[in-house]
Amino acid sequence: MTLITEETLDNTLDNITALDEEGLSELFSDYFARQPFLMTYIMTTTESLENDAARNDLVFMLLLTMECFYSFDKTIPLVTEEQIEEEENKQLEILEKFDKITDEDEQEAMAMSLVSSQVHLFEYLGDIMNGGEEDDSQSNFSDDDAGAAFGSMKLVTDLLTRAIDYK
Repeated sequence: MTLITEETLDNTLDNITALDEEGLSELFSDYFARQPFLMTYIMTTTESLENDAARNDLVFMLLLTMECFYSFDKTIPLVTEEQIEEEENKQLEILEKFDKITDEDEQEAMAMSLVSSQVHLFEYLGDIMNGGEEDDSQSNFSDDDAGAAFGSMKLVTDLLTRAIDYK
């Protein structure tokens, strides 16, 4: 399985933070051309967020994620609308089952299935959603927005991981 390591994440962060606004715009356009359905999916999520800072954070998280995956393979197969819909439905089924579970141990086991296989990436994305590693009072995301961002980014990472691993 393709695994984004801390080293991959650090190198990618260095590359992205070195870009000026024009470079970021070009990178965004490039990924929109490569993965239009995934990019549209996330951009639709940004429209539902409560504030511009959370929207900007989610776009940064998307660019970081895309850049990490494309650092492994420049020819990732196109993720289709159908694949996105199937993955959304899977996630919704898991959440519905989770809501019905009353046993704490079963809930914990089910919660683990919601965690992405890209642990290092999601630790970093979680830090962004929480407003930093040490102080979550600076978060740009409401609880609902953080949930939407987490679910959307999990979908993106799961689909890109599969696209690379099964091509």
